[in-house]
Amino acid sequence: MDTPTHLFEDWRAIIASMSELDAKLAMFKEASEDIAAQSVAGRFDKSTAVDELLDQANVSGLLQEVGQIEIERIVGECFTRLQAKPKSNGKSLPPMLMASPYVPPVVANIPRRAWLYGGHYIRDVATATVAPGGFGKTTLTLYEALLMVSQGLRVWYISGEDPKVEIDRRIAAHCQHHGINLNLLNGNKGKLFVDDRASFPFFIAKSPRAASVLFDDKLLFEFEAAITMDSIDVVMLDPFVSFHAVPENDNGAIDAVCKRLGAIAYRQHCNIEISHHVRKSAPGQVAITVDDTRGGGAIVNAVRSSRVINRMSSAEAERAKIAQDQRSSYIRLDRGKRNMAPADEANWYHIVSVILSNGDNVQSLEAWQFPKARTVERAYTDWLKQTVAANQYRSSSRSPDWLGIAVAKHFDLDLNEKNDCLFVTRAISGWIKAGVLIKVIASDAARRKREFYALGDGQQPRHEIIDSGFDYENGD
Repeated sequence: MDTPTHLFEDWRAIIASMSELDAKLAMFKEASEDIAAQSVAGRFDKSTAVDELLDQANVSGLLQEVGQIEIERIVGECFTRLQAKPKSNGKSLPPMLMASPYVPPVVANIPRRAWLYGGHYIRDVATATVAPGGFGKTTLTLYEALLMVSQGLRVWYISGEDPKVEIDRRIAAHCQHHGINLNLLNGNKGKLFVDDRASFPFFIAKSPRAASVLFDDKLLFEFEAAITMDSIDVVMLDPFVSFHAVPENDNGAIDAVCKRLGAIAYRQHCNIEISHHVRKSAPGQVAITVDDTRGGGAIVNAVRSSRVINRMSSAEAERAKIAQDQRSSYIRLDRGKRNMAPADEANWYHIVSVILSNGDNVQSLEAWQFPKARTVERAYTDWLKQTVAANQYRSSSRSPDWLGIAVAKHFDLDLNEKNDCLFVTRAISGWIKAGVLIKVIASDAARRKREFYALGDGQQPRHEIIDSGFDYENGD
């Protein structure tokens, strides 16, 4: 079969002359019909036709503007219609596309979302974790890889930055710290797969010129074939920037790259997780969200789930009673595309140092719980009633007989600490609001009129648990 170079060049020139997207797309559809028809007629093989059409879409920018999946659909439908025509009747019209009436399925038969781990990793899609450099993305990624392997999942970690020997150190640190026997965990066939740029030089795409994306189809094919061969459940690309050469501020280009990974994840019924950096923080910025993701917003919009890593802030360290020089070893992980959970609801981790038998000092990770907010429970209300009934307590915090001193002692708090003092005063306010306490004027030991606390009219608190109104974590 020959290759009609002039035919291809003519269509390229026609499409290139179009400036409006709609006109360009319409002309591409005509080119697809023409080239597919001549291929079906036997003038050249189908693979040549498909390669030419995909290249035309890429060069003209259509691949970036409408997406890889839509272009492949247009080309595929041309061949499907033409090949479906009866050869004996060249005048047969191709079947018309029609809108599909919606028939509600049986709800119980709708497949459930295939979550894999941690409310983040899910089959059929790409996901992302973003954080500044040095915040523990790699440490977290390897920690979660081992946890998923321990649950029977098959995980493939590809490092685009560190050589495999460094990854070996990090995995060894996790195994040593958590008492993991990886040989036993991995089994005979292996569940954890690890590569670096030398052992698997994976690359997705580059941008040879503005508004264009040139995918490395050979490597993408080998990447997908490897996922199929080893029945991979989760692929981890760390960091994302090492696997492409597309301008990160080009939303169209980045979207095309992420969508290509998403298409592979969908076909292979797996998850592809990317680790990505954030842009430089603004002056005075305490916490980052996924809106701070470096480059265009297409990354966050293209993935199914996105998370962000923050180091413990100075205020959080004060509330959790962590030394300020130690707070950088505590990181919080917020799930959700843009939501930041309260401190005691976020997922926290502690970065620890592990000394390996070869003498290396390597990071590992362990789960950590932020101290929960204190609440004034019913049992404490019963204690208060007994205490106030047996003693006379002043309402003034300047008095040595202030009720707050007894409350602080009972809760083992330090009134010299701002948060502890606020908790005590809010607790007393909560009891007053609930009617458990009232303020009265009475004589002290020197027969001077002073304001004291007394029990209320005997009514029970309105709630089983009386919240002091003070959020112990947020300090307000």
